Amino acid sequence: MNYIFASGLGLLMAAQVAIAPQALADDARTGRFSDVLAVTDPAASANDVRFYDSRTGEYLPDRSIKPGSGGLRGPTGIIFDQRWNEVLVSNQNIGQPFNGEIFRYDASDGHFIAPLISRDDEHGPYAPRGIVLVDMGRAGRMLFIADLGDTPGPSGALLAFRIDGHKAKFRKNLDPNIDHPGTTGPQFHPRGIVLGPDGLLYVTLRNLPEPCGGGVVRFDPRRLAFVDVLISNSIDCSKNANDLQRPEGLAFGRNGDLYVTSLRQDPVKYEGWDSDKILIIPHATHRDGHRWYAFDREHFERIDLDRHLPRAIALSLVFGPDGALYVPVTNDPDPGNAPQYGEVRRYNLFTLGYSTLVDPGTGLVNPFYLSFGRTDPATLDYGQH
Repeated sequence: MNYIFASGLGLLMAAQVAIAPQALADDARTGRFSDVLAVTDPAASANDVRFYDSRTGEYLPDRSIKPGSGGLRGPTGIIFDQRWNEVLVSNQNIGQPFNGEIFRYDASDGHFIAPLISRDDEHGPYAPRGIVLVDMGRAGRMLFIADLGDTPGPSGALLAFRIDGHKAKFRKNLDPNIDHPGTTGPQFHPRGIVLGPDGLLYVTLRNLPEPCGGGVVRFDPRRLAFVDVLISNSIDCSKNANDLQRPEGLAFGRNGDLYVTSLRQDPVKYEGWDSDKILIIPHATHRDGHRWYAFDREHFERIDLDRHLPRAIALSLVFGPDGALYVPVTNDPDPGNAPQYGEVRRYNLFTLGYSTLVDPGTGLVNPFYLSFGRTDPATLDYGQH
């Protein structure tokens, strides 16, 4: 049985392609294009993918993917495949006795098309989370899937599929069988994934079932091979070195800094220094060729999401219009008791303050992943047109 682990509970660049005209609408008043923002919500009371206007935050029901559409049960990772004007969604099939899937939906009206990778595929993911679609030129397009796995149960995997039209052919399981006791944990449990500016895949890892620690590791998407551990934090809560706890979403800023979500060390008990946060890992200060050194938390900038007792849980992030950082947040006023409610925040990277694009109480419950129509499906950069 698959699970969604949340509060305690993703220089080779993808080729830019023209955005299908249905994905964008011209704003006659400003002459600018208005984009859409899609947000997955796997909460049992939602179980859908909601589309919003990227400028106003207005809910777009005629574009959205309806609850349970095509057998949707626990949507997590999401990207736009601009080549076909489609949306690819990781479906975990929560509570079902079969594997997860990757679904195809029409980006214009949200209707279900077909599985890209079905639950019957012997190489398919058990519990898919983050996904990226990388155009590697003559080598074709590759879909990489972070499969969280389970505990007790199967270890996770980083899966590579070659995409030919609307068909996916399995290439390799990139599981490196990492075993660094007290660091990344004895099992491999990937969550988020992004293609970095150096052409390597950056993948976040969680230690299951322990709440503490985690890591970011790197893979070469051409050789389909493990490269190294970028940064890690101990599975032992008393040995916390850099506040990296249960990381998932990650994205690169225009200056090369890496932004990574990190949850509160203790999901219930509040400590003054502890918070749900986004860590900002500098890109150039500690570099040796392709290898970045792990360093302690005093070198990291951070964006604190919950400065007080209530939880503010962010599992992903993406850069969007005007260079802002967009973060889906699940607010949990009284962990374990009160109901949760979601929002989408828009952070200014100069002030680290935020405004709200999608307000709390407007239908989101437990927002997980998000993507704009113009988000690059590999690097997660926001498109320039």
